[in-house]
Amino acid sequence: MLWPERSTRGEVARHGLRKLLWPSRCASWKAGACGSGRKVKHCCRQQRGPCEASLATAFLHAQRKAAAPDLAEALEFHDKRELVRALVGLAITDDAFLVPLPRLEPPALAPLRAALDRDDDAAAADALPGAVACCDTSVIRARLARAVIIRRDEAKLCSHIAAVALHDLTEARSLMVEAGLCEALAIRMGLRRTGSGLIVTSVVPAEARALSAAV
Repeated sequence: MLWPERSTRGEVARHGLRKLLWPSRCASWKAGACGSGRKVKHCCRQQRGPCEASLATAFLHAQRKAAAPDLAEALEFHDKRELVRALVGLAITDDAFLVPLPRLEPPALAPLRAALDRDDDAAAADALPGAVACCDTSVIRARLARAVIIRRDEAKLCSHIAAVALHDLTEARSLMVEAGLCEALAIRMGLRRTGSGLIVTSVVPAEARALSAAV
């Protein structure tokens, strides 16, 4: 390592060579800006290790690998169309497979909401990619995968269907996420019942409320 220039030798004498050459490393010994009094390297705001999204992605791929034998059996003994229908139907039978919606709906969900309200399958298919893009994350997929694993271990879900679901959750386009998003939005609109048989009435459209009042 080269010695600093002549103009910086005074700073070396005052602050030390280590602080001049590695300022970021020495800064880790200072007190954190959050006011906790702890050093920066131990501060509550210091990000250390992999992020939550990276851990979720690693978890998804590990579960897909573990479920590979069951997936091979599922493809051997079942028709692919039956497996797809069973996968899409998971969100209808169990609330654990619904995609969590943000409290404040982004504008990207408006076209899908309108298509579901009109019961227009073609418009819903066109609006689905934009709606999925604003709600689909690896953390949400990992949450769905854990729900699948819990139901499988409790013998409430066939191991073959669970394997298909775990495989689907690692794909770029996940049918399970799409079905869970549509079902969650339909429940919020009051167009579907939850898995426990409840209907959400706080956000039912005015037309639906008028129709129920007339009945």
